[in-house]
Amino acid sequence: MQTPERRRLTYSQKAFAGTRFSDHIAMLNVFQQWEDARSSGPASEERFCEIKMVSMPTLRVTWEAKNQLISLITQAGFPEESMQMQNYNVSGPNDKLDVIIALMCMGFYPNVCYPSSKRKVNNVFFFFNFLSSW
Repeated sequence: MQTPERRRLTYSQKAFAGTRFSDHIAMLNVFQQWEDARSSGPASEERFCEIKMVSMPTLRVTWEAKNQLISLITQAGFPEESMQMQNYNVSGPNDKLDVIIALMCMGFYPNVCYPSSKRKVNNVFFFFNFLSSW
């Protein structure tokens, strides 16, 4: 069993999220840095995981899942060029990263809000409040 001190994130692990304060962005950043280290060889990959205290098996499973998704998406007709790795600045402004965050929000919370007219958006909480006031 791990001690509470062992379960806390190190400063270098927290730094993966940059100024976004997001676990998902931290994972994206870890994965990109790991892929860079991996391209330099197995020793570099192991050293990265050891220094940053991240799980190599988890990153490898993530890499396999990524490649499966890329294969499925290209089979569905999307161009391979659109699957190229992108670099994101997690510590400053980055329009591409803002789009990624918006897409993740849409994927994780698909019914949070919906348009009701040209300039009005209702959210699920408004709907529930409306129903509970009956």
